[in-house]
Amino acid sequence: MKKEKEMNHKDRTMVLNLSLLLVFLGLMLFGIYLVRDKLLYNADEMGTYLAEGYSREEESRISIYRMFLNLGALYVNASIEENASEEEIQAYLERYSKFLQVVLQAEILDPYAVIDGKILAANPWEGDQEYDYAAQDWYQNAIEEEGQIVFTDVYEDANTGEKLVTLSKKLEADGDVLAFDILMKNFHIHKNKTSMPENSTYYLFDGGGDLIYVSGQADADNPEVQTYGEELLAGVKEGKYERYTSSAEDLEGNKVGVYYHQVDNGWFSVITIPVGQILYGDMNTTMYLLTGIFAFLLIAVVAAMIRDYIGKRTVKHISDTLQILG
Repeated sequence: MKKEKEMNHKDRTMVLNLSLLLVFLGLMLFGIYLVRDKLLYNADEMGTYLAEGYSREEESRISIYRMFLNLGALYVNASIEENASEEEIQAYLERYSKFLQVVLQAEILDPYAVIDGKILAANPWEGDQEYDYAAQDWYQNAIEEEGQIVFTDVYEDANTGEKLVTLSKKLEADGDVLAFDILMKNFHIHKNKTSMPENSTYYLFDGGGDLIYVSGQADADNPEVQTYGEELLAGVKEGKYERYTSSAEDLEGNKVGVYYHQVDNGWFSVITIPVGQILYGDMNTTMYLLTGIFAFLLIAVVAAMIRDYIGKRTVKHISDTLQILG
């Protein structure tokens, strides 16, 4: 009877120890979950802030181009009022183009105009007088918007094959338009100043959903990258990444958080940050520390239980031996 009570007591002690271990394990896992959730929430705020920052930089870049187009339009309008010849207007556009290259430190903007039904370009191209400008979006939209600056989506130039975006504005004379081609290969020659976490990627899409630019080693002209970009933007528009816990997969199959913001002209800035970088990056030592503490305490508790169990078995063995001897 006494032995049975001792066994029941030992069983209750073991059950209690196991229960305490399970409670401890549950609390630690819950703590890790809370830390992980907080890190993802903070990353969502940071990622959204970065996307907004990049959008502001794009808007600033575009605002500068708008200003240059307005300045050019003022001069061309004044030249037309003063009955300047076609040669004089074209010479001005050439000088203006060189001025823009000096100011922007790169060949980014290529100005040209439609004056009295003729193309006058800073950099004339073969067949420019046969060019059907009236059928082009940049011309039609400028005429419709009556003095407002309009943007095209990205398209491929028929002569050079270069990817372009065209800004255009109707001039005061009927049918006259001033336009700037933006060469997309040089659009981001001046890198965005806002820094991003390691292994993050920045994508820029035009209003039609075409991938304009991608940071890092990826090539925006790569069909695989373009397809991935289309899927990424489709998810953004569908609200797939609205929750801070949501994620996508990058081209290597790694989980990434997706953060985005729409630019005033309809473009989208999208940033992806690896989830592993969010949870286990150099700056997130909290997760490492908590995991280390959890592992240490778990080992300590299990070791104590094993030692207690072995100690009780030893005592029982000695007790049984004494009873046999005595």
